Amino acid sequence: MKSKLIIIITMMLTLLLAGNASAGDVNITISGQVVPGPCTTVNNGNSEVLVSFGAMNVYAIANGNGVWKDFSLTVSDCPEGIGNVSVKFSGTMDPNDSERWKNTAATHPASNVSIDLVYSPDSTQITDQTFLSVPVNSGVAVIPLRVRLYNAMGGIMPGNISAVIVASFTYQ
Repeated sequence: MKSKLIIIITMMLTLLLAGNASAGDVNITISGQVVPGPCTTVNNGNSEVLVSFGAMNVYAIANGNGVWKDFSLTVSDCPEGIGNVSVKFSGTMDPNDSERWKNTAATHPASNVSIDLVYSPDSTQITDQTFLSVPVNSGVAVIPLRVRLYNAMGGIMPGNISAVIVASFTYQ
């Protein structure tokens, strides 16, 4: 009985050692990148920017002559290592004017009025899916913009004006 046990143990060890002897080496490679965290404050912590035109006479926006209103989106508290902030704009474009945003007022919308949005420094037209990139200076990036009410077709009918444009930020 003792000799059978020795034979079984010897055979098991031989099988285990033979299996280990034929195994190849494996290299484990680990890679990645440590990047700075995102900028922590957008628009001074406010989730909405309100640009109000108040009450305007229809003639003030006829034929694309609306008054421009300047405003900025500010991204701050950017950690060292963030060199640029990119912003992507999205929303509903006017079906009659692919370069301008649709008036989406829920009640009594003004007809034949769209919203014109541009990047102030070079008047780049901002439409759905437009990307802009601005540098970060001293932990702050400022995106200067201009907006106006626009009519290219005539036939303005008075009513409410509203548009929601989403600005999504990424950091490089």
